[in-house]
Amino acid sequence: MRNDHSVRHWTIRASGVLVLLACVMNNSSAQQNVIFVVLDTCRADAVDASRSGVPLMPNLAAFPAVRFQRAYATAPWTAPSMMSMFTSTHVDTHQVHVDQCLFPEMMESMGEYFREAGYITLGVQTNGNLTAELGYARGFDQYIYQPYQPAGRADWVTATALSLIEGISEPYFLYVHYMEPHVPYAPPPAYRALMGYPPPALSPEEQAIAENILPYQLDYLGYHLGLQPELTYPQLSSLGEDAVRALYDGEVRYNDEQLAILLAHMADEHPESIIIITADHGEHFWEHNS
Repeated sequence: MRNDHSVRHWTIRASGVLVLLACVMNNSSAQQNVIFVVLDTCRADAVDASRSGVPLMPNLAAFPAVRFQRAYATAPWTAPSMMSMFTSTHVDTHQVHVDQCLFPEMMESMGEYFREAGYITLGVQTNGNLTAELGYARGFDQYIYQPYQPAGRADWVTATALSLIEGISEPYFLYVHYMEPHVPYAPPPAYRALMGYPPPALSPEEQAIAENILPYQLDYLGYHLGLQPELTYPQLSSLGEDAVRALYDGEVRYNDEQLAILLAHMADEHPESIIIITADHGEHFWEHNS
């Protein structure tokens, strides 16, 4: 599985992260730093996508890596999917569902696994489903959580992650969880403009929905799941739907550029590190009535 570059990287979507790392570390003569990066809600097809000729993830697409094309998230939302990655078990085993997000006491976490192996364990993340209070900080020497919006944006995540490893000489495990491009889709102004948002013909009503899409999403989902008799919001036009996707794409591009800063630092300062880049799940844009 090793490529021709000095740094070993994997881009994956799977529950077997610990299994993969165990195989790598068992075949290594010395402990290597391990960086585990999660791009929350990032669709797999975003890596090679573009909008009006503007690539969404040019840095990740160009990164020298082995890409796993046939690996899948174990669940369509954060808590069960991340639990699978933190424990290398499926949802039926760890039993983390909608009504139960606590980290099971009887299961070993990724942080505990690495600390027992002699690593300094560090984490920085911005997802409220993965807090220390819910048990996700178990095994971490430092586990920093900042709520998303406005303080916990991708630039804060990158800067905090780099500060955590500054001056560390011992092998470390670093977990970095970017919340972008999760809702709300609110990329910085420069990235909105880069994606051509807002289109000139977009109505004020549809622009308001696009920029506060979560109530619309929940209304749409509730109706199509049969949980409510009718839609509260009017259906977006094709232009409105594309405007929503443009904001998502802007967040993807913003996240890609922040990821590039992190990866460039690793290449310069820690070139023998093992880097894994994945997502906890993707995002529906009207596929399958979702």
